[in-house]
Amino acid sequence: MRKELVSDMSSALEARQTAVDWGVAKAVKDTDPYAHTGYKLASRLLRMDQPLIESLARELTSQGTIEGDALKKWLDGNASPLNFDELETSITY
Repeated sequence: MRKELVSDMSSALEARQTAVDWGVAKAVKDTDPYAHTGYKLASRLLRMDQPLIESLARELTSQGTIEGDALKKWLDGNASPLNFDELETSITY
């Protein structure tokens, strides 16, 4: 478990550094709002989109991989739109 936590923390720091490298934030500490929104999005996905996740898992099991345009087409046909403004103002995780 400790090994996974260290790996997750390293990946999160790497993602935050990428935001700085791309000019989205001036410093790693300025990425907190993005991490907060990302956490809310992941939590919502797990809570509300479990059937979608399971369906995508079945699709990946049968196909092995799904490339960019094919994944977008699959999601367009299977996923509900997400209102990011609603997500940002929501207090529910």
